[in-house]
Amino acid sequence: MHRIARLTLAALLLALASAAQGQTCTATASNLTFGTVSPVSGAASTANGSISINCTGFALGRARVCLGIGTGSGGTALLPRTLSSGSGALNYNLYTNSGYTTVWGPRGGSGTSYVQIDIPMTLGTGQATVPVYGQVPANQSTVRAGAYQSAFTAAFTEMNYAEYVLVAPNCATLTSPVARFPFTVTANVISDCIITATNVDFGTRGLLSADATATGTITARCTNGSPYTLAINAGTSAGASVANRRMQRSGGTEQIGYQLYQNAAYSVPWGDGTTGTSVLSATGTGATQSYTVYGRVPAQQTPVAGTYADTVTVTVTY
Repeated sequence: MHRIARLTLAALLLALASAAQGQTCTATASNLTFGTVSPVSGAASTANGSISINCTGFALGRARVCLGIGTGSGGTALLPRTLSSGSGALNYNLYTNSGYTTVWGPRGGSGTSYVQIDIPMTLGTGQATVPVYGQVPANQSTVRAGAYQSAFTAAFTEMNYAEYVLVAPNCATLTSPVARFPFTVTANVISDCIITATNVDFGTRGLLSADATATGTITARCTNGSPYTLAINAGTSAGASVANRRMQRSGGTEQIGYQLYQNAAYSVPWGDGTTGTSVLSATGTGATQSYTVYGRVPAQQTPVAGTYADTVTVTVTY
């Protein structure tokens, strides 16, 4: 009778050991795509991904799962991570929370946090989905246009797991088994420009027997290394052209001739590149670049008194 009991116990222990050997957790991660990113817009870009976990072969109640993410192929730092494009780099990071405050790193990473979850088992299986939050910070003015990426191959991802009933194992000391969940992070930095313009105000004038001058300013903030042009159209006054600009009296048809120039010598008319005018050509630096608009009303016959105005449109092409 005692011999039979010992054989039964041995068979039970063998069954438990076989179940432990059959425990498996796998993970599949989605790619994070930031899409188009403007380095001059002043806005952060975000992207969300997820890690899907599937566990099978568990005999007991729960599985403790520990998820760590390394630097990725885009750079060697975690704070911040970088996406690369040739020799260029775009800062970003991956976070454990939607507030983008806790950087997701590997176990043992300084200033970062790994993720641990507990998955309940039903008939030996369990599933979970863990969100991944990505953010590209705003105002990276020196970044050039291009396709940026970082690959998280097996070397940069790690998932450890273990079965438990009452006391969950410590992720800090859990080293095996190990599963991987490769994914890629991408962003397309675009050529972009933001422009503003101030008015050119000739003030109050009496007789137009002498030239009247005034200046305004056009500012452009364009992607570093991206060429662009600034053109000024003919305006809204009847019969005007870029070579023959007109300000028209409010409530009337009388007009005053004037011109806009790129230089203080009033020798380079600023227009759309036709009929003797030129556009301004420049290359973006990522910082704000300012250009003076020189306006001149040449001496001419003085029309009736009133308020004379014209509205011109500045167009940036990049």
